[in-house]
Amino acid sequence: MLEALGRRPLKVGGLTAMVLVLGYSMLNWLDSDRPLDMQRFGLPERLRIGSWSPMTSIPVTIEEKTPSAVVSSQTTSLPSGGSTAPTRTATIVAEKDDATETTNTTALTTSSVPSVPNPVVSVDGVREELIKPSVGDRYSNSPPSIAKITIVFGGDSGVFERALKTHEVHNRLHGYPIYVLRQEILNDVWTKPAYILSVLLKELAKPESERMKWLFWFDADTVLMNPNIPIELFLPPDEFSHIHLLVTNDLNGLNNGVFPIRVHPWSVRLLSAVVAFTTFRPDTHLVFRDQSALEEVLKEDTFKNNVVRLPQRWFNAYQSGSLKESIQAYQVRRGDLLVHFAGSPFREEAMSHWLELSEEHLPEWEIDLYHSSYPGEIKEFWQEKHIEAELAKENFRNKRIEALELIELTESQMKMLSGHLTAEERDDVFREKDALRNIAGGGDNTTGKTVEDIEKAMEKLKNVRFS
Repeated sequence: MLEALGRRPLKVGGLTAMVLVLGYSMLNWLDSDRPLDMQRFGLPERLRIGSWSPMTSIPVTIEEKTPSAVVSSQTTSLPSGGSTAPTRTATIVAEKDDATETTNTTALTTSSVPSVPNPVVSVDGVREELIKPSVGDRYSNSPPSIAKITIVFGGDSGVFERALKTHEVHNRLHGYPIYVLRQEILNDVWTKPAYILSVLLKELAKPESERMKWLFWFDADTVLMNPNIPIELFLPPDEFSHIHLLVTNDLNGLNNGVFPIRVHPWSVRLLSAVVAFTTFRPDTHLVFRDQSALEEVLKEDTFKNNVVRLPQRWFNAYQSGSLKESIQAYQVRRGDLLVHFAGSPFREEAMSHWLELSEEHLPEWEIDLYHSSYPGEIKEFWQEKHIEAELAKENFRNKRIEALELIELTESQMKMLSGHLTAEERDDVFREKDALRNIAGGGDNTTGKTVEDIEKAMEKLKNVRFS
């Protein structure tokens, strides 16, 4: 008899040292006193693009709270377009699971990171920020559905704090909050998937109407170049609602430096599998550690059909050899969202050059969305995916017909030959026949099954019929 189909899905358990469960009192969203005229663009609200005014400052009152005490308030300033906006109060609460393991790290204090507008909140040693954008010149007054997430800590993180600050205008225009972890949770790079997992759980614990729909992870070595590009632009159309993760590849395979992930139970299972990878598959060689673990997990049947690989340049572009745009498909061009310095041998020096460029807010780089290459490229990409999906459905229907014909033939032969088979042989045939019917008998591909799944089940039935 053939072995069970494919590899077994990863089993995940015993992750008490993995998940950092954080509780927040979410910030109250205030509408701007100067909403933009959204109708003049005649575009879907999520993609309407206007103009923004030179940066000024608005007062923001921030109240820190912990579960056991209230810390004194402070006032700081955030960049905003146009005239002074209303004062808003933000309440930040952080909690830590007693079972969470931590290691010795260099912790940042509020005074040591003047470029970050929100205070670092510490509860039982866990340090995290939720940076909410000022109301300013938002393109939409609707509540945000996407939150950014990253990790920045360490005494030598000055260039990364500066890179984090390049997100301020982008966040203000589109209303994106940022979760920022300020310390290590697990050893080495495994803090990254564990932290994303903790924020996913936190969002899923909220009522559906209040939770974020997507999280946008970005590594600290990324510099935002064009604040006019909304993250929503890259998300899959409604017909691809089964797609929960968007990733990019570089020359080495998957690169997980920047990616959107849907707030969904599927994402929890995925990241649980990644964090637990070395526990359940300790003999697997991981060249790029957590990144390689994610790439391996995404090969599993449980996850492979819910991820799409997008062109790398869209939101994970690498630097070019100079500060000029490049013809290489993976390198940043004028008008692109950001530049990522993965594996750069002189990373901080290289980042400084691009940070200077970003901070100048040059119009030739901060191109309006509809004068950039994104709309045409993205429309073409998803059109091709639609065609592929329709072809896959047609192939599935044809393969399903073949499978049902094989089942019918098997049942006919069993009536004639049943007396010549042992009880064990008959049981084997009936088992594989029923398994094939379960895969192929449900009409169109509505259960996540593929042509390959049917082919494997057909082969198993053929083997027991003629063994």
